[in-house]
This record gives sequence, C-alpha cells and structure tokens, in this order.
Amino acid sequence: MAVRAFLFEGEVVLTNYIDVILGVLLVLAFVKGFAGGLWRSIFNLGSTAAAFAGAYLLASPVVNLIDRNYRVLSGMSSWWKNVFRSLPGLSLPYDLSTIDQALAAAGGSSWMGALKDALRESIAAVQQAAGPNPTWGSVLALALSRLILSAAVFLVILVVLRLACNLVSGSLAFGLPASFTARLLGGLLETCLIAVWLSILAGVLSPLFTSGFLRGAGKAAESSTLFGALLAVYGFLWPAIIARVK
Repeated sequence: MAVRAFLFEGEVVLTNYIDVILGVLLVLAFVKGFAGGLWRSIFNLGSTAAAFAGAYLLASPVVNLIDRNYRVLSGMSSWWKNVFRSLPGLSLPYDLSTIDQALAAAGGSSWMGALKDALRESIAAVQQAAGPNPTWGSVLALALSRLILSAAVFLVILVVLRLACNLVSGSLAFGLPASFTARLLGGLLETCLIAVWLSILAGVLSPLFTSGFLRGAGKAAESSTLFGALLAVYGFLWPAIIARVK
C-alpha cells in the first residue's frame, strides 16, 4: 500500500511539474508584455506574422531545392517503406477513400489523427511519384517523408526569420507605456504569442509521449491541463499550415 501511495504521489508531482513549467513560461510572457506595453507586443505580433508568411513562401522552394540536390525524400521514404513492410494493412492497393484504414494499419494514434488532413494534402502531392499501381505503404512513405521535411524546413525558416525580427525589435525604442490598459493588453497579447510557440513544442513531443518511449512523462502529459490545451492549439494551427506547403 505504501508503494502505491508513493507512486501515486510521484505521478501527481510530475503532473504538477509539467503544468508548473508551462504556467511559469506563460506568466513570464505576460510579465514581458505588461512591462513592454501594447505597441511592443503589437510589433512582436506583426513580426511573427511576417515570419510565418516568409516561412510559408520560402518553405516549398527550399524543400524542392534540398530534394533536387540531395535526394532526401527518396532516402526518407525508403526508410518508411522498410518500417511499413511489416504491416499487412499497408500492402493493400492505394485508394484515398480508405485512408482511415491505412492510418489504423500504421498504428494510428491521436497524433496521426491530428495530421490526417495534412497527410491528405501530402498524399495528393506525391501520389504520381509513387508510380503505377502503388500500395498504401509506398504512398504513405512518400507522403510522410514530404510532410516531415516540409515541417522541418518551415520551422527552421520560421525561427530564423523570427530571430531576425527580434534583432530589429531590440534596436527600436517604443517608449514606456503609460496606461494600465495598454500594459494589460500587451501582456495578454504576449501570452497568446508564447502559447503559439509552445504549441509547436507540444506537437513535437506528443509523438514521443504517445509512442510509449517515455511512459512516465506520457502519463503526466496526458493528465496535464496546459499540455492538453497547447496540443489543441497545435492541432488547430500547424497541420493545416504545413499541409499547404507544396
């Protein structure tokens, strides 16, 4: 009984630990926005939007350039094909109407389900490259490879552009905000911005948690209120954005 109580207590502490870390980051963002005021937060919002637009426009040409010069997609898809070869359900002929069965055969998880719409878009982009009479394994291997490479390139460009905007922001003088309302709005806006960035982290960590590799952390994240909220933000924003990187 004592062991059970100890394990349960440890699980509660770990769960609270995840929520505390995320909560502290959100509070720090609010404090930063409150101290900087509304106009600085609006500039941060505008620079983030500009970074998104730049990453969206540049990601596809960069992905095509990387694949043309280094054949990354073919190497990645070969690896996925070897993984899928042991799954009988993916040896069936490709038919987009059976995508749910294909994802289930691939060990569909909540993470895969969140990416289903993005996978549809990626499948449409690569199905011709899969050759005549493709199987679900070959098409899904190409689609996942394209999706992962697109997401990686998009996020790298996004971070680089956002850091460049931070350098510009640091060189500008906005003056001190005078009113409490301006400070409050700045804090709320900055909190929303950091929540979007944290949702990326939640989406990246989610496959590790659901795969079972990090069993204790996975259970803690599953019961974490803030982590669940960030995953909801991730599921709403990122798959839809990445799916449109052709």
